[in-house]
Amino acid sequence: MSTAGCLAGKSPEGIRMQTLLRKFSISTRLMSVAILAFLAIASLVSFELKSVLYEQRRAALSDHVQSALGVVIHHHKLAQEGAIDEAETQRRALAAISDMRYHDGKGYF
Repeated sequence: MSTAGCLAGKSPEGIRMQTLLRKFSISTRLMSVAILAFLAIASLVSFELKSVLYEQRRAALSDHVQSALGVVIHHHKLAQEGAIDEAETQRRALAAISDMRYHDGKGYF
């Protein structure tokens, strides 16, 4: 079958694409498809990894906040029991929380 017969009824863009693809060997075309598939998979994996890392960081921060809240609650109970006055309780709680760090020392309360 002639090239004109194969290309009859196709759009000019389709004809140009077929002509362009014929310039490359089958191995080159297969390699291109493999590279595109690899890039697509790498993009999906990257997106999933980013989601997992975000969730881990969120959970870790939540744990640190719960720890800080525990310190405040403990000092509040001491003040309610009359063990120390409220001003001293607040000072001690603030001192304890200000020393707390997370995210390798970059984050603080």
